[in-house]
Amino acid sequence: MAVKNLSLLAAIALSGCAVFAPIEDMVTLDEQTQDTELSQNVDDGSTLASSVSFQKEFKKDELAIGTKLKQNNQNSQEHDINYYVRSLMQDLVANLQYVNSTTPVAIVSFVMLDSDYNDSNLLGIQIAESLIHEVHKFGIPVIDFKTTGFIRVTEQGDFAFSKDYEDFTGDMPARYIVGGTMLKHTDGYLINARIVGVKSQAVVASAQSFIPNSVSDPILMMSTSPKSSNRNENVQLGRVAFPLDFDSSLVTQKNEDLMNRSQPMDNIAKHSSSNNVSLIQE
Repeated sequence: MAVKNLSLLAAIALSGCAVFAPIEDMVTLDEQTQDTELSQNVDDGSTLASSVSFQKEFKKDELAIGTKLKQNNQNSQEHDINYYVRSLMQDLVANLQYVNSTTPVAIVSFVMLDSDYNDSNLLGIQIAESLIHEVHKFGIPVIDFKTTGFIRVTEQGDFAFSKDYEDFTGDMPARYIVGGTMLKHTDGYLINARIVGVKSQAVVASAQSFIPNSVSDPILMMSTSPKSSNRNENVQLGRVAFPLDFDSSLVTQKNEDLMNRSQPMDNIAKHSSSNNVSLIQE
């Protein structure tokens, strides 16, 4: 009997080792499997088959979103900017080529068609911001090139984005650009969107949409409203970091000019009172 119990305990111990001992090995194996799958998933984006399979993978989501858009159109006659950008994204996906889940894209501001392509407005900027969400939601990796790579901690807040090109590095792994043009009409804006290869400059997707004035005007009115600022006009030199070759006399001269422009209130009162006295005496 003792021999049987000993054999039973030995069997349980061995089975326990078989169950619990290889956990670390199993985790390592899972990591290796995941790395293998990721390496196999790398696609150079140069074949049409990759984008076709990518479209099939998200076809159900596309149909579901399209159905939801139709329902929203029936339930409400008024829509915001996101509604039109979402519809624009659906048209881009309908004829998308070469772009898939392994080809990162960058999204730029939409520019005015009748300009030198260096002029945009708040509507074009907001279209790009909304497209960041729509493209990412579709499953395409998006590169936010306005991220500086560091965080600026200030009294006004903590910031990681910038519009100063000197804050960015020259590296941008995006392989495609999402952008377009805008043309002002009497009733709104005609939007022309496209996805273009960075190196090939080939158009791999295109779409058109129309944003009515009822949607664009409130956005553009915000850009013309005065912006409030909490910054003081006089800046203390001890709290500002200037470059080594900066001429501090320029700032000193500027502060003196500001002081000369602003007269003390007591001097103003004296001048006004003396003028009043002279008028009474006359």
